[in-house]
Amino acid sequence: MTNAFARVRHAWPDLYIGAVAVAGTAAIGASLLDRHNHPLPPIGLILVALTLVSGIAMLRMPSVAASFSISDAFTIAVALAFGPSAATLVVALDSLAISWRLARRALPGRRALFNATAPPFAMWLAAWLFFSLTGVSPLSEAPVVLTRLAVPAALFTVAYFLLNTGLIAYAIAVSSGERLLQIWREHFSGLWLSYFAGALVAVVLVLLVYGETSSLLVILVLVPLPLALHAIFKTDIRRLEGELAHLDKVNRLYQSTVDTLAHAIDAKDQVTHGHIQRVQRRTQQLAAIVGLGEDDLRALEAAALLHDTGKLAIPEHILNKPGKLTEAEFAVMKRHADIGADILSRVDFPFPVVPIVRHHHENWDGTGYPDGLKGRDIPIGARILSVVDCFDALTSDRPYRRRHANAVSILRERRGTMYDPDIVDAFITAHNSGAFEQDDSSSAAVTDSIGALPHISLGGGRPSSRDDALHAIFECGRLVSLALEPDDLCARAHGQLRRIMPVATCVLYLDSDGSGQLRAVHRSGLHAAALADWRIAIGERLSGWVVANRRSIVNSDAALDLEGARLDTNPPRLCLSVPLVTEGEAIGALTLYSLSEPFAEADPAVVGIVANGIAPALARPAQRRGA
Repeated sequence: MTNAFARVRHAWPDLYIGAVAVAGTAAIGASLLDRHNHPLPPIGLILVALTLVSGIAMLRMPSVAASFSISDAFTIAVALAFGPSAATLVVALDSLAISWRLARRALPGRRALFNATAPPFAMWLAAWLFFSLTGVSPLSEAPVVLTRLAVPAALFTVAYFLLNTGLIAYAIAVSSGERLLQIWREHFSGLWLSYFAGALVAVVLVLLVYGETSSLLVILVLVPLPLALHAIFKTDIRRLEGELAHLDKVNRLYQSTVDTLAHAIDAKDQVTHGHIQRVQRRTQQLAAIVGLGEDDLRALEAAALLHDTGKLAIPEHILNKPGKLTEAEFAVMKRHADIGADILSRVDFPFPVVPIVRHHHENWDGTGYPDGLKGRDIPIGARILSVVDCFDALTSDRPYRRRHANAVSILRERRGTMYDPDIVDAFITAHNSGAFEQDDSSSAAVTDSIGALPHISLGGGRPSSRDDALHAIFECGRLVSLALEPDDLCARAHGQLRRIMPVATCVLYLDSDGSGQLRAVHRSGLHAAALADWRIAIGERLSGWVVANRRSIVNSDAALDLEGARLDTNPPRLCLSVPLVTEGEAIGALTLYSLSEPFAEADPAVVGIVANGIAPALARPAQRRGA
């Protein structure tokens, strides 16, 4: 019995959608039969045409889930004037028109069928209830005055609104598992203004044609219409402003994250310090000269800062070697393009950043790496970046050579072999005209943009500089490249983080066996031994909540996480926890405990960067244990 119930419950979304589709199809079929025997007059056909035109001309706002259409006014007018069957067919045609407009979305078959049949069924049922319960006849058969029509028309609009939005909201609820009322309130409740504005227009239309009401009274019906339209636009503009504010916040976070990571890359590579910022500035200038589109410009802006991300995984004795690399060392160094692209591919960039990073060492003649792309097969952003990258390398002092005085001549020699001839020509022309003549203090802009990192508190109460914070991040990234055992990785990460924040205990909680229980698998610092067998269910306590919701917490009461643990004296009082996420899956949490001093506002951002770096290294042992 239980299995049968489970099968029905699992199949319920399909059963519901199928039932609505059958009911809608039956309503359409019955309406077709009725209207075949009672054709619409010319005025009815005009209303049908107006419905179709307004449905096709529906306006959508791309930034918010909002659309504007006046087709409801004509469908309600048809219902009041000609009855349920006419209105059902008009709504069916309107649904088909809208589906045709959205055909490029390639909706699944069952969803498209539901969209085509649910609104006609809602209209048929609402109109049938209206005419059955009110005793009012279609106005084309028995004209009425406004006083007899106003209340029934309002009731009909309420019924149609609730049925139409309710059918759709329930379909979403049973498919997503969310609560019906929550979905309806969030996505559909605000549409009542549109329905009642349409109803006002519909009442005016049918009264002008079939009513027995004075023109002055009909005009008075229109008085609330501007107010309703104002309220509709005000509501959607408010939603638009909220979405734009959220987008601006996400953009600022995106840019600060990119800048912070670029600082980390630049600081690790002591040989080419400052290189990234110079390249980023000049690539943007050159890209504007070449005439790149907006998306390519934004992609290049990020890629220029992040193109050496893969160097985080290159051993420092190779990266900072004060001399020419051997053939074997150069083979290792070449891996940074692929490694950087693989790291960044985990980030859902809104622009094509990863291809530029992967291919910025490809050569025009196909002799480059990693894929040997040739000519215009190389992304345009990568071709621009490679020229600027080369010029900056040639004009920078290195421990094993002085800067080249003839960098422009070298670019000309490599034109058509290593680099795109058109890009080289554009760069040299811009260089000779003084377009790149700016001081190298531009890196200050990047420093200012990571203002989240200054004034990070040290365990001893001293404010650390942002260089201390970045150094801790770099060192944790370097630890990952050393392929340390997780216990050692935890201890060393604890040591680095303790330099910049009040960390007494560092715990890596992992769901290593897929049981839904987080174990304190790796621990370091005070109480490390006492927490050896400590477990927290995912979704419970602090660390469990962090994993379940993939959100950080800071300065929460540590007792909420550790109550019941047999700790030594002096238990922690405050907790900072961030999720460990790799390949889209939350595998655990990196949790820090402080004895008394609170964590700084910027500390979660720093720990989050560290967590993102070490999560892949922790996933592999966890997967082995789970196997």
